[in-house]
Amino acid sequence: MENETFDPPFPCEALMPVIAGATHFIQRTNQTPVEMGACSVLAACASVCQGLYDVKWRENKKSPSTLIILIDAGSGERKSAIDDIAFLHIRLFNAAQALLAEEHEHEYQANVALWKQKVKEIRKLISKLCARDECTDEEEDRLEELLLEEPEKRKFAQMLVVESTGPALAQHLHSTYPYAGLITDEGITVFKSGVLSDLGMHNKLWEAGNWSSDRITRKRVVLSDCRLSIYIQSQPGVTDNYLEDRGKLFHATGFSSRILYARPKSTQGARLEEFIDISKEIIEPYHARVRELLKEYEGPEVPKPQELTLSKPASELLAWYSREIEKELGEGKRFFDMRGAASKSTENAARIAAILHIMEKRNGPISVEVIRNAIKLAAWFLNQFRKRFSPRSQLELDMISLEEFITDRIAPRFAKERSVPGPYLCRYAPRHLRQIDRLWETLKGLEHRNKVKVWGSKGDSWHVHLADWFPPPPVPVHPIDERPQRFSRFDRPWYVREPVKPEVTNDGYELWPGVYLK
Repeated sequence: MENETFDPPFPCEALMPVIAGATHFIQRTNQTPVEMGACSVLAACASVCQGLYDVKWRENKKSPSTLIILIDAGSGERKSAIDDIAFLHIRLFNAAQALLAEEHEHEYQANVALWKQKVKEIRKLISKLCARDECTDEEEDRLEELLLEEPEKRKFAQMLVVESTGPALAQHLHSTYPYAGLITDEGITVFKSGVLSDLGMHNKLWEAGNWSSDRITRKRVVLSDCRLSIYIQSQPGVTDNYLEDRGKLFHATGFSSRILYARPKSTQGARLEEFIDISKEIIEPYHARVRELLKEYEGPEVPKPQELTLSKPASELLAWYSREIEKELGEGKRFFDMRGAASKSTENAARIAAILHIMEKRNGPISVEVIRNAIKLAAWFLNQFRKRFSPRSQLELDMISLEEFITDRIAPRFAKERSVPGPYLCRYAPRHLRQIDRLWETLKGLEHRNKVKVWGSKGDSWHVHLADWFPPPPVPVHPIDERPQRFSRFDRPWYVREPVKPEVTNDGYELWPGVYLK
């Protein structure tokens, strides 16, 4: 696989204050890559938010706020230390709920035993009355009432699942609690346990769909409206081994398309001997918000997710992002070999936006500011996915080859003219690009990324302006009222319009080469 040249830094500014504060605290405390802290915090937030809020991001399209995140990080990157901070209060909540569940279990078993005894006694009575050929209507009515009074086992929230198998996970969501996070800092425990053996089940859980399983050895298990966020930190070699064994299904089932993938650059070798002391006040808003959301799960009833919507500007911006992705799905385009992941990126952006909105405790529809930040994060994960799972297309390789040729051979030769005739390129370009159709397609690819400007048609006289290598000198633009009112059609106007620049945000954030966030 060729290495990807476009590798933007993680957009820390997109995390917004609450999550950014926690990420910064983790990064400074452990001196780990900022991406690792951000992913752990996002995964923890998804585990807390998923049972409380869904997001309606398109007409008749609603998604849960669950996320699936996979990180490749080598040994010694302090994965456990990061999780200990990000999931601190969720684990404390889990432990407290487990104690309450244990106390309730004793009471529940006693009530069930008493109920069973009552049912047994009334059935005996009905049997005796039948034997004496006496009326049993009253006793039968009582039995029906009693059967409806069977004690119900209260569900206590168990938000995290660390080690499990596929059937055990399904049983947990069915019987114990319908919302959970599958969290591990040792990817091998997930890859080897078989919890990912039924990827179809995980696909259904990601979209909060219905899934059922019938086995001779156990009762029928039905999962309806359940939520499962997954966060796996794995060593690269462990992930490689899993993909060698299960890689075809991993991609063919579409499970990989739902993943937010990251492989941070290691900070080992650049860490200080002592940990940096940083005020805990910076992470307290995150902990406070997590505790506040966890209280929603303490009641006797399982909470039902509320629906978040997008404001009109936010919806329009997300639709624009979807269209820009669609442009890159065609053959030879940037995301052609990873169309599944690219197509799901818009939905992942909406889910991330919902989490940012919830953690910031904002009211009303999700704003365009939140969507813009979510798009930055989703696009960054998409570029990371491409580096890991999708090789470059032949067109991209040709574009790189032509760029290097222009830099080494064409730019010095045509520095004065600032453009090169098309026939010259056809004659002297790298041998594999001298065929006119292939060269033209490569030039159009560079033009799409604002590297060159092609003037003319392929079959006629044409030349290539080297926009990126030699930008045109500034041309004075006279005010409109100073322009001549009349001139002959044979005269050349002495004013030049400013070139149209791509519409970008104030920070000029580039989602991928040549595409800037509006």
